[in-house]
Order: sequence, then structure tokens, then C-alpha cells
Amino acid sequence: MVEMFPEVPEEIKYYPPKPEVVERTADSKDSVARSIVSLVLFIAIFYFFFDVEIKFIFIVVAALIIHELGHFMAMEKFGYRNLKIFFVPLLGAYVSGEKKDISQKQKLLVLMAGPIPGIIFGFGFIAAYYFTEHDNFAMMASVFLYLNAFNLIPVTPLDGGHIIETLFFSSNRLFQLIFIFISTVALIFVSFYFELYVLLFVSFLLGGKVLNQFLVYRVRRILIKKGFNLDIEYEEMTDEQYWTMRDVIIRKAKVFKSITPGNYTIDVREPVILSLIRGMIGKRNEAKLGFWGKFLFFAVWLIFLLVPAAFIYISTFYEI
Repeated sequence: MVEMFPEVPEEIKYYPPKPEVVERTADSKDSVARSIVSLVLFIAIFYFFFDVEIKFIFIVVAALIIHELGHFMAMEKFGYRNLKIFFVPLLGAYVSGEKKDISQKQKLLVLMAGPIPGIIFGFGFIAAYYFTEHDNFAMMASVFLYLNAFNLIPVTPLDGGHIIETLFFSSNRLFQLIFIFISTVALIFVSFYFELYVLLFVSFLLGGKVLNQFLVYRVRRILIKKGFNLDIEYEEMTDEQYWTMRDVIIRKAKVFKSITPGNYTIDVREPVILSLIRGMIGKRNEAKLGFWGKFLFFAVWLIFLLVPAAFIYISTFYEI
């Protein structure tokens, strides 16, 4: 029987230093400039692709800004670094940031800090409409409720999907993988059923994430069987651990088939391999919620999803 990883005599083994991780520090002025440029592009493309009033576009932008500012402020509160806001033409907006140690409760608060304020604003505009009967308030209520309630649907990459994933699947990589796969299939169905073909692009990206997660899952199983301790940070890894993990990855991933296992030289695709390895390891010391904590967050998510959805269904508000 041929061994998958034949042993090399100890005296001829040599492991060069593992690649260094370069921590990126965001330039605040550059981040603001990129956010403004992405916002202008979002407005311009929205205007030319859709036959809608300009005020409607600005209401959509306002709803997105309030939504993302909610995420931004929560992330800032919990110590995220390199925070940025970007607008993606035809798709929406997102906030990015970095943080190593974050509790399950903090993750959920960050996720809910986007859609919940937007829904509250939406009901505020409903009240304003009833008092004034001004159509602009009806339009604002519709946009804020539609966007934020839709965002709470339990499908990755929406906030609702991430909430369900964080509540129930955060400690099980296989269940995470299955959930992301189901989300991908659901998005493809929705994109064709409602003729929202722009969602096919999101589905394509999710499909790539599924393949990436499946590779991570397979490699982790192999490494665990070989006795590797994956409950470590990258800084704690030895050079031998890095290059051995790298060999397993390039054997399992066809995209790296041109790299020779055992050839321990930095490849142009090393940043991708490094990212995969960092995704496989890490100390899982985050504080977990108990049953009642999870129940409370689940109940809040469900209420803020169903109440706006029911109101939208029965209302006769401004039709988008």
C-alpha cells in the first residue's frame, strides 16, 4: 500500500520560514474616497439601468447608508479595525472590518444593527404618512421596510442567513457548508423565479465559497486524522506545520496542481494558500450563548422579519 504522505528521512528534511502575514492598515482618507466613488457609481448605474424617479434612488441610498452605518457603529463599538463602507452597483452595500476575538453575542448584535434600525425607521415613516398623507413618506416606508425585511431572510449572504448561521452552525463546519449550499440553490431559484438575474452573480460568488469551504473541510479532516492541532493561531504555527498543511492543500485542490508538493518555495499563489491555511486554524475561544440567549436573539430576528413582511403584504402603500 502506497502512503499518501511518505515519510522523508529526518536528516534531509528542511522547512524554510513560513510566509509572513502583512497586516493591512486602512488609510482613512483613502477609505472615505473609495466609499464616495462607489456611492457615485451606485447612483449613476441605478439611474441608467432603472426607469425610476431620482428621489426614489436617493431614498434607496439613504436606506442603505442607515443600514450600513448601523453595522459600522456596532463594529466600531466592539473594536473592529480597518472599517470600510462600500456600495456595490445593482446589489447594495456592505461594511468590512477585522477582529480576531468576538463573542457570539457581539456577532449577532453587529448583524442585527443594520436591518433593525432600518425597519424602525420604516414604521416611523408609516406613522408620518398616516398623519400627513404625504406620498413621499409612503415611498420611504416601502423602501426601508422592503430592503431591511428582505435582508433578514435566512439565506446567506444576507444578514438573516448570517444570523441563523451564527446562532446554530458556528461550531460545525459541515453544517455551515450545507447551509451555504442550500442558500446558493435558493438564490438561483429566486433569481429565475422573480427574474432578478443580478442575483445569479451573487449565486456564482456563493458557489465559489461552497467549493472553498468544502476544500477546507476535507483538508481539516485529513490533518486532524494525522494528529495536527488546528486550535492554534498562525503566529504559533511552526514552519513544518505550515509547509505540511500546504502540501495537503495542493494535493487536494486541482487549482494548485502545477505546484509540486515538497517544493518549499514561495509561489505567486502563496497569498491564496496562506488565506486557506489561516481559515483552517484558530482558537475557538469565543463566548457562546446559552439556550435562552439564543432563543431571545432568534425571537427578535423572527419578529423583525415577519412583522414588516406581514405589513407589506396587507398594506396598500406606494408600489415600487
